[in-house]
Amino acid sequence: MGAHLMPFLALLACVQFEGMPEMPVGSSSNVSVYSTEKEPFKAHVFDARYIVRHSNLSWTLVGTNGEELLDPAEIRKKYGGVIFVGDSQIREVAWSGLLMLTRGESLMYSKRDRVFGNSRSKGLARGACVPQSVGKTGFTAACGDASAADDGKPNCQLYSPFKNKTHAEQMRNLLLVSPHKWDGKLSISEHVCESDFFVTYQATWGAMPIDPSSLPSCLQTVSYSSAGKSSYMLQNRRTGSRKPVLWIMNGCGLHEMEFCDERRFSLPQNVLSRFSEDVVRGSVIWQTVGAGFTMKASNRFKGECAQVNAHQISSLEYAWLSSRGIRSYNYTQVALQYAPLMFDAIHFTYYWEPCTHTFPEMARLVTQLAFQQALEQPVEVCQHGLNPHTDSKSRLVLGQDEAAAQAAYNAAVRLQEKKEEREQKASQTAHSTFVRTTDTLPQQAHRISQQYAASKKGALQLEQQISLLLQKQREAIEASSSIQH
Repeated sequence: MGAHLMPFLALLACVQFEGMPEMPVGSSSNVSVYSTEKEPFKAHVFDARYIVRHSNLSWTLVGTNGEELLDPAEIRKKYGGVIFVGDSQIREVAWSGLLMLTRGESLMYSKRDRVFGNSRSKGLARGACVPQSVGKTGFTAACGDASAADDGKPNCQLYSPFKNKTHAEQMRNLLLVSPHKWDGKLSISEHVCESDFFVTYQATWGAMPIDPSSLPSCLQTVSYSSAGKSSYMLQNRRTGSRKPVLWIMNGCGLHEMEFCDERRFSLPQNVLSRFSEDVVRGSVIWQTVGAGFTMKASNRFKGECAQVNAHQISSLEYAWLSSRGIRSYNYTQVALQYAPLMFDAIHFTYYWEPCTHTFPEMARLVTQLAFQQALEQPVEVCQHGLNPHTDSKSRLVLGQDEAAAQAAYNAAVRLQEKKEEREQKASQTAHSTFVRTTDTLPQQAHRISQQYAASKKGALQLEQQISLLLQKQREAIEASSSIQH
């Protein structure tokens, strides 16, 4: 654990999932994990998935000292909306946040939207993972009054950030190929101005300055505070009410580390450079960089960045943020502590990976850390082994529904069985090779003996060949013994 993480642990109360088992030995909680080779990491992912799913967790988050874990509904009471900006690690937090903030409400693609409106599925299942239809394009969910929500009609409608599918593909290519050419302008649907609450995710793959002047007109008003903490406000056109807007962001650290760009040393400084200090202190929550555990082994970090890791970069983020009173949560620690629950060493979920193979509960944990910061009740994830407190205020269930939990369990068992079948087949193949090798050794020795017996140098050559055959036999026996163990 990096030294810069100690202030988090010293100052903040900590929480953990009740009954969470230990991760496989050597798979987490040590910076050496950043140097893991791909195959060992993959093996840890399979083992950890089975261990955790087989533990049949309730995914109840508990505090160790009576910490108050706040209901996400409190976010909705305080804020008019949440703007998520960042890369795919923020995207899974944004989707989790949407589901946590609209619990019990129906979601639907807007029929008026030129990107989502033509979706094959007009209705939108409340799946725990980002649907492929949203994918890399981002979304804006404009919601009505939660207290008046009716299961018979959609209370939240989803809009794309783009004009049409062609525009969406153009922006996706820009962000993917030339992320530093993005102008920082936000693409948030004007429909938020008629909503009671909204959640939006803006995709970006580089630490580029966000332009708050590109917000919809109803979000342009800033409420200033004598305490030096200000907020953009949602001015609801229908009701006239005004509520502050919350920002949750990251600096696309893994991307900048892979680019080996100088921006990696100043992620929040770049992203937040167009915001006033009052707004940053009053309404921005920052997610530190984390994960990327096999990027070094895959040679994705090159040149002077060959030895870089998330701990090194996050220490720079934390130092700058804390010196300016900007709130942040320690994603770096969460990712390292639960590394093998990231199926690709980067994400807890991803839109093209079956949700049953991933851990949306972990994305919800990260989201809860952000919400706790926003409500001035910050907590940190405990190191494994601390005993939870029994106070009812320090318990919050972040699990999926029963059907989804059962599906994830079934998938983990099925994947583990396939893994064991592959290992058994490989063992049988290796054993067959050993048997064939040892069975032919006497015949080879007899042939060599006949071949060189009449030669003047036959005796010496025979001795050398027999010695080589005996060595091969010893190696085959050792290989067989290793397989059996």
